[in-house]
Amino acid sequence: MSKSLPTHRRAWRRTDDYFKGSPKLKLVTEPLPLPLAPTAVLIKVHAVALNYRDSNISNGGNPWPVTPNGIIGNDAAGEVLAIGDKVDKFKLGDRVAPNTDTENLTG
Repeated sequence: MSKSLPTHRRAWRRTDDYFKGSPKLKLVTEPLPLPLAPTAVLIKVHAVALNYRDSNISNGGNPWPVTPNGIIGNDAAGEVLAIGDKVDKFKLGDRVAPNTDTENLTG
């Protein structure tokens, strides 16, 4: 019996409203980008870590441009729920810790 995939995700998005006293983050529920792209991996996140970089991005203090209304958090741990047709290095149920910034592998 196969599990059905979720159709929505919850995420903390930046509001990009940096006025003093304004909320900086908003919890949103939004549709998952389905169907998966051929090289995509869908991960059920079990844990995340927020670090100084995330704080800077959330408060508008990041020294480089960021995606408007982006999702904060670059560190996570979870399990693979689904894979695209061309994915061959992961399988369903694999435990993973994704690196979402492949241009900065060393931190």
